[in-house]
Amino acid sequence: LNKSFCYSMKIFSNNIKKGKQYEKLESFIQINLVDNVKGKFNPNFKSAYTLTDIYNETNRILADKFTIKFYRIDKAKLDLYNLDREGKWVKFIGAKNKEERITIARGDKVLEKMNKNIENHIVDKETREMFLDWKRQCYIECAKEEGREIGEQKSKIKIAKKLKTKGFSNKEIKELTDLTKEDIERL
Repeated sequence: LNKSFCYSMKIFSNNIKKGKQYEKLESFIQINLVDNVKGKFNPNFKSAYTLTDIYNETNRILADKFTIKFYRIDKAKLDLYNLDREGKWVKFIGAKNKEERITIARGDKVLEKMNKNIENHIVDKETREMFLDWKRQCYIECAKEEGREIGEQKSKIKIAKKLKTKGFSNKEIKELTDLTKEDIERL
């Protein structure tokens, strides 16, 4: 989430040029398709974020100019939601095979056309291999990121153990390491 928000804000702010009238900024919408979500994330199928005044939620700053949307493929696959057109498209993107895509696309002209294009362009071996390689690289990057997070957690625990032996309170250790109360109590 944080990475998406930071990139979005950077892209949006790069549109602002010296002397440009802010009222005439182009609209910016970032769409994120996420699957197999781990950690803190909105449990709903879709979510959209704009800038809002935390003291007055009706004051949505640049709401018509800056939007970040998240669609959860994992939730669309569950069939628990009454999916609107966007939901149907996300479910189509997350389909496991040709038969599932055909079923989802039925009755939607755009998805039917997209399905034909997929069949026409992704059936050759070279393209399939390219996508498989891309998918492997994505999994490798995710595994590296997960490894970094595990390493950071182990470092925090190691530091917390040292602090505990030096007589620091659990509250102080929590403030210094950002570990949870439960993690510290288990030391």
